[in-house]
Amino acid sequence: MEVRLTDEGPRVTRVLPGSPASRDGITVGDLILEVDGQRLEASEMEEVNRALLGPRGQPARLQVRRAGDGSDHTIQTVRDRVEAPNVDVDALAPGIAYARMVQFREGAAADLERQLARHVAEGPVEALVLDLRDNPGGLLTEAVATADLFLSEGPIVSTTGRVEGERRAFEATPDSLGVPVVVLVNGRSASAAEIVAAALQDTRAGRLVGTRTYGKGSIQTVFEHRDGSALKLTVGRYLTPSGTPVAPATVACPTW
Repeated sequence: MEVRLTDEGPRVTRVLPGSPASRDGITVGDLILEVDGQRLEASEMEEVNRALLGPRGQPARLQVRRAGDGSDHTIQTVRDRVEAPNVDVDALAPGIAYARMVQFREGAAADLERQLARHVAEGPVEALVLDLRDNPGGLLTEAVATADLFLSEGPIVSTTGRVEGERRAFEATPDSLGVPVVVLVNGRSASAAEIVAAALQDTRAGRLVGTRTYGKGSIQTVFEHRDGSALKLTVGRYLTPSGTPVAPATVACPTW
């Protein structure tokens, strides 16, 4: 399942099909009060992850509060391996598609295009809601390919650094899906998610709704040493189509 931190604590935002959460009755909107006796109301996300994750086959006991009636429930479950899809596309209303992109892993853009094509086959898609909330990023190539689905010309993103030869620019290819897009973002939309959001915002191919994004517009390289230690250095930055660095102030949400 996917959870989001709220003022009350971690709340379930998505239950993955075939997961232990789905099998054992956890529902979207449930507030997770405790896991195996550990209270989670004021926890940070790392602490929530540590409480939820564990070896495959290990039992877990969750205390949750239902969003609808405020009733408390104890759920006994068993941890298992869960494959989270890159993209989940559904219909919000006739002609309106909703696409949730979890992370920009390999194949994410192709998954989005394939699932949207399936919806088009069932009826015309006149608009799309692209949900990048809580998306931590991923592969630059997938971010570029995703933005390219909605752009037919012009820059998508460029990189700049201290070494002239390492500077690159990525341009849109002809043809696009040709549908209006609203992009949902929040403070945990980062890196590749911000690249897509900024490209669609700068080119007016999409409108942003939500809160300021994380602001991770840096390119980092890890240098490994023979003794097993490593040094991570920031060696460049991502620039939006307008040439400004990807940052919270750049990928911000105006009032529409």
